[in-house]
Amino acid sequence: MVELSISDVRNALWLQLPERTRNGQTANPLVGQLFHEAAAELLNEDPLNQWQAAVDDETVSNSAALCNHIYERILGPQLASRQVALQQAGAQLLILWQAIGELSRWLSALLSDAQRTGRIRFDKETRQWQGDLPLCLPEYVLSWIVNEPGWDAPVRVSGIADSLWKNPATGRWCVVEYKLGRGSQEIDLAQACLYHEMLVAAGLTSGDGALALVAFKPDREETLFQSAELSSVKTELRRLIGRLAEVDGTNPRYEVQVPKQSEESSALGQKLLETYAQYGVGVKLVGEPVVGPSFIRYGVMPAGRVKISDIRRYAVELQVHMKLEAPPMIHTERGSLVIDVKRAMPEPVLFSKLFGKPLGFSQVPIGVDLEGRLHSVDIAQNDCPHMLVAGTSGSGKSEWMRAALAGLLLANTPATLQVVLIDPKRSAFNGMERSPYLYKDWEVLHPNDRPMAEVLDELIEEMDRRNLLFKAAGADDLTAYVAKAGKPLARIVLFCDEYFDLIAAPKMRPEIETRIARLGSKGRSSGIHLIIATQYPKADVVTGVIKANLSGRVCLRMTDARQSLVVLGQTGAEQLLGKGDLLFQDIGEPKRLQALWLPEAERMRIFKPAAVQK
Repeated sequence: MVELSISDVRNALWLQLPERTRNGQTANPLVGQLFHEAAAELLNEDPLNQWQAAVDDETVSNSAALCNHIYERILGPQLASRQVALQQAGAQLLILWQAIGELSRWLSALLSDAQRTGRIRFDKETRQWQGDLPLCLPEYVLSWIVNEPGWDAPVRVSGIADSLWKNPATGRWCVVEYKLGRGSQEIDLAQACLYHEMLVAAGLTSGDGALALVAFKPDREETLFQSAELSSVKTELRRLIGRLAEVDGTNPRYEVQVPKQSEESSALGQKLLETYAQYGVGVKLVGEPVVGPSFIRYGVMPAGRVKISDIRRYAVELQVHMKLEAPPMIHTERGSLVIDVKRAMPEPVLFSKLFGKPLGFSQVPIGVDLEGRLHSVDIAQNDCPHMLVAGTSGSGKSEWMRAALAGLLLANTPATLQVVLIDPKRSAFNGMERSPYLYKDWEVLHPNDRPMAEVLDELIEEMDRRNLLFKAAGADDLTAYVAKAGKPLARIVLFCDEYFDLIAAPKMRPEIETRIARLGSKGRSSGIHLIIATQYPKADVVTGVIKANLSGRVCLRMTDARQSLVVLGQTGAEQLLGKGDLLFQDIGEPKRLQALWLPEAERMRIFKPAAVQK
């Protein structure tokens, strides 16, 4: 069975919309995470943070009391601890505060109605709320198994709904999303259909029932979807799921054989349960453990009233009791709670196992997931034309760059691909000397050999020249121009293995950043792309300008949580294992992947033949 998440489907829905109809505004990932955490804490069972600690029978209708509680108990401390990561997010923080106000007014109205109808009441002696509690099902796990004739395998779409509310008057379920950013009617309808099928599968509603979707964008939007509307998109939703899971035969599947369950995974799983039991935290394992190249993943479900935060809290205790080299990573992946435990003997994923045939001309290989499937990015598309690669020493940053370059070389000829290679260490791209793939016969460049501002200026001149050429031909971008002209025009990809060396002199940073901003904003349509790496992902290196123009993020192991926040807008990369273990982010939540390993002998076979031809 192939696994997908709710977020996988939503991202695919967004990508298939024509660009002109993508009228939504996506929130800064960290700001969106802060809103989600604030709403979740307000509705969960922490006695200090939940709504019951904020209001009594006299203030239950006062939304300002809830709003102040959210700021003082939940949001304020988070903002204080993440000042560096939020320096460039002033406008987004205003949207966040507007959404917090809307959330407070919405919840206050619901609580007032529940009090008025007698569903809840405040006991003045105990100073506690009593009655029909909880009013909602927070972080409710949903799933839907889809299968169609002709598919290779069934697909299970699963995830955690932020919360489910049932209207006592109508009996309708409301799916509440703690999300920021304006969406699309098409996406909302398709996602409502997905939630409806999941609720039917869980036995929470009938197949002909309606569903209400509540979201904060930042204004609260409540949309009621009738069963006829939901049925109208079900067929297309199933087709999308089949294509996305690559089970319908329309897309080639690049995959390696993943290890099966072993004695190691069974023993570690049992030890994991025993450790939590010692601390009185009830958990159960969901499904079989998945053995990846560098870690074993266990799906986890909290028991009873155990909160997800309780499970996260014991990472160090797990490390000690399970005798692990590092604390396990406890996080949500594709909408489910998982615990990733490092394997005693990690296995590399060889580049050669995945390239029996090359990817598309503009596809950059990123890494392999736990199912053994290769994830790649089409840099010719709007959503990820440029990438930032970050990782500390030993994380596998240079190795990832080599594999990405090799993937492009195997899919192209010098007529369709030219590369600019900047290598301050003079070791990242050995073998590419005198290659016909090098743009303008430039050798592998070092900042001491030539000012990098001049290199970027020449690329900007080429970008401007191409844009004029395309306009005269009536073409929007490189792909359209090549189709009209009937002859190739090489895509240009710049690889820089250490960005910090380009801006080490203080006066150089504004000069370099200005040029990157120009190429980042207009380069995709002209077929010019940037893949820039650094092992110093600090806020004064990876600035707002860089992040705004390099939308794809390949984040390998970080030194600390602050660096992870700078690159991804959230922590987690500091817990990666090194040697190609990475988090990739383009749209939505980061995906944990394993980079491809390209041994030197194999790399030279790919790089050197090109050099001999010259």
